[in-house]
Amino acid sequence: MEPISTIVATALGIVGKYAFDKGLQAAKETTKEGVLIAKEILQTIKTHFQEKGDTEGQGTMQLYENNPATFQTALQTILEQHAAEYQTLAQQLATLNEKFEAASPEAASEVKTSVSIKIGGSVRDSKIITAGGDVNFTDK
Repeated sequence: MEPISTIVATALGIVGKYAFDKGLQAAKETTKEGVLIAKEILQTIKTHFQEKGDTEGQGTMQLYENNPATFQTALQTILEQHAAEYQTLAQQLATLNEKFEAASPEAASEVKTSVSIKIGGSVRDSKIITAGGDVNFTDK
């Protein structure tokens, strides 16, 4: 299984790009099945937070749904903690990520997530990770 940070970042990349109602844009970029899987990932995360009674996770998820770009990092941090603690969640997300890639390979290769490595509170390196496996490094 991939590292938890990769699983979570990929899942949120899929959700942020394809789970929210973007109408024709999402339909052009992925398959109908891809959109359904993205929505399934979203529902899996929401259900997990609800079942665990995590009000912080639920609140952050609501903020993320309204503004994914602003709240992705906060949600990703919380979700990584949960995925590390609850292996079932990590496995569910990994499986759904794989289903998305199988259903919509081109869209999966376009899902990119930013992973910042913070050292001493500042960003030293930024990695752009593509779900299709390409890795590009950029200096900040």
